[in-house]
Amino acid sequence: MAEEKGKEPGSSKGGKPLIPAKRAPGKVRGARMSKFNPELEARLQHEAHKMRIFRLFMCLVILFGVLLTGLALVRYLKGRAVRGERIAERLKMLDEIERDFDRSDLRPYEKEQRAMRAVREAELLQQAEPDTSAELEKRIARYEMVLKNSYPVLSAEREKGTDFICRSGMLDMVHIPSGEFKMGRSDLPADGRSAAEAPQRVITIATQFWIARTEVSIWQIRKLIPAFRPPEWGTYKLDGPNQPACGIRWDQAILYCKKLTELERRAGKIPPGYEYRLPTEAEWEYACRAGTETVYPWGNEFGEEGGKYANGLDRKSAKLFDWKLTNRDDVANDDHYAVSAPVGSFKPNAFGLYDMLGNVAEWCYDWYSPNTYRQSKVSVNPLQIAAEPVVYTQYRPFDDGTWDTELPCKALRGGSWGVTPNKLRPAFRDFMPPNEVNIGVGFRPVLAPEIRNRLRN
Repeated sequence: MAEEKGKEPGSSKGGKPLIPAKRAPGKVRGARMSKFNPELEARLQHEAHKMRIFRLFMCLVILFGVLLTGLALVRYLKGRAVRGERIAERLKMLDEIERDFDRSDLRPYEKEQRAMRAVREAELLQQAEPDTSAELEKRIARYEMVLKNSYPVLSAEREKGTDFICRSGMLDMVHIPSGEFKMGRSDLPADGRSAAEAPQRVITIATQFWIARTEVSIWQIRKLIPAFRPPEWGTYKLDGPNQPACGIRWDQAILYCKKLTELERRAGKIPPGYEYRLPTEAEWEYACRAGTETVYPWGNEFGEEGGKYANGLDRKSAKLFDWKLTNRDDVANDDHYAVSAPVGSFKPNAFGLYDMLGNVAEWCYDWYSPNTYRQSKVSVNPLQIAAEPVVYTQYRPFDDGTWDTELPCKALRGGSWGVTPNKLRPAFRDFMPPNEVNIGVGFRPVLAPEIRNRLRN
């Protein structure tokens, strides 16, 4: 016992220590192994970091989605409000037309004009608000009954006759009496482009005819060609229902007139020997001048007064499009339209015709020749029926350059919203190949003696 008491604490009977010596850390096993693993901890931290990024990303996506939904909702509500305002305005306009339509002091033609306007507003309302279609159909049927009784009536020669509404195309047709006028200009040099307008000569329009009061509008052309779409031009709107139909080829305009002739002839509303067609150059200039002999129908200067009659290039539009003008250019400061205006927005001429100058240039029936006035001896109902090549400048799409070629071209009259006043004159002659499309070109038909009968005579 004494011997045991003399042993050092922690020693075994054999003198070996009861507590073993510490081993190297690398050899620790089992339950005493270290619980910290640097590689595992790094992976866990990386996964936690990715999860935080993912949650942040999802929060941003949800926030962005909420913002987009909110913006879309605001735009929808705003658009619905604007649409509602437009519908309310059209309903108000239709009600005003209808009140005017029921006046007892209206002449038959005035009642027909209001009926045509009412049909246009009612049809546009149908497109905007289909739910009102049934009610509007009853109104349209009432107006159509009035238009069924609108007929062209021939008058005594050189006497002003009655105007009428062409129901098939919803065109307001203005009677133009037969008569004489001075065609072309006498104050021009005999060379260069302007020589095509000389010499001035007295022309007789031996037969009365009717011409559309305005250029054919988008709404009107779709009465016969429902799928018609004008070309686009940047962000500017060219397809408003009351804007002139532009981007029309000559053959498309001819097809429209033939279809109109077929429908109206079937309805018994075309005088014998007449047809709907494009005007001749002589008929067009006679209607445009309306008895005047000045450079412009309103005088010899364009100026601010011209901006009240013709939608051409003004100083404001030239600055907007970065088109060059000089201080010498006789243009209006602002005619209030950058591109084409709704038909009938400017003052009419003495015959009551709108936009004969400006807005869109108008196709004529004639082939163009720069020598027509010098070579032709015809002074009664002249018509250029021979096609001859003329130098025509075309644009190359690949480098914005131009190249000249010789092609037979059809005559254009009146100028467009994009030209300066020197091209907005009754005497100015322009031309374009019949199969070409231009956003500044449209048309207005006439109801006039058939061309084939005139050629036969």
